[in-house]
Amino acid sequence: MNALEELCNAIDRIKAEYVGLPKDADGVPCKRGDHVRSGETEGTIKEMLWYERGWELYLTTLDDSVPTDTVHHVKPDSYETLHSDLKSCTNKATADDFITRAKALAGVEQ
Repeated sequence: MNALEELCNAIDRIKAEYVGLPKDADGVPCKRGDHVRSGETEGTIKEMLWYERGWELYLTTLDDSVPTDTVHHVKPDSYETLHSDLKSCTNKATADDFITRAKALAGVEQ
């Protein structure tokens, strides 16, 4: 972790203690680095700013901000997550075969 990241983390801790972190539409506190969705847009929180109208979040996927009350935390999807979900409802061999087929269809190397 470099000095700038350490400073940003310290600022986040101070904000959380003295100001309180902004909360998403579900009441979950928002922090830089959290993965969220607002409408059809999904991304990682890169900045949080306070305006008179309330907290605004800047996501890695947007050039503009979104209000916190439109945001919901989501778990980023991946082949590993898909595999885990499949294993919970099928046997491992079937899950492995499904992932292999999905990667082949997507053109992703094994």
